[in-house]
Amino acid sequence: VVVVGLGVASQSHSADWNFQPRLNLRETYTDNLRLAPKGREESDFVTAVEPGISIKAHGARLQLDVDYALQYRLYANNSSSNGHNHSLNSNALLDVWDRHFFLQANARIAQQNLSPLGAQALSNVNVTGNRTEVRQTTLSPYWVSRLGSWANVEARYTWSRIDTSSEARDIGS
Repeated sequence: VVVVGLGVASQSHSADWNFQPRLNLRETYTDNLRLAPKGREESDFVTAVEPGISIKAHGARLQLDVDYALQYRLYANNSSSNGHNHSLNSNALLDVWDRHFFLQANARIAQQNLSPLGAQALSNVNVTGNRTEVRQTTLSPYWVSRLGSWANVEARYTWSRIDTSSEARDIGS
């Protein structure tokens, strides 16, 4: 989505661009790091460093919203669990040709629990083995036209890809 947005930047001079970098630092104490049953709890302090950026462009031909962050976690007592994950939420709409041909794109990266039967972590701090990173991309070119004064026509193709740590799927319609 960022590539689509930045690739047409030269054609979108009139778009208002806004770049907002950020840096979050968080310290968390948990008394049950692995969400273990009573009597087997394990505590830890977790430091999370999260640089990110928000990019917005709004113009006559381009609408772009991107929010990305990289979260790195450091565990005081469980350094083997140190790690990172990505977070992305992005949408783009480009008027390719004279309000008739458009390209819509979306991309998302998030973490979610794998099984409803496993330990249900509400954040990335807990180490359960029941969380995975899910990546989804959607591209949708479409044509819009008017038939006289009585009908609108839209022809659209949508391609989606969903990818996790273990598998990927392409979906077209």
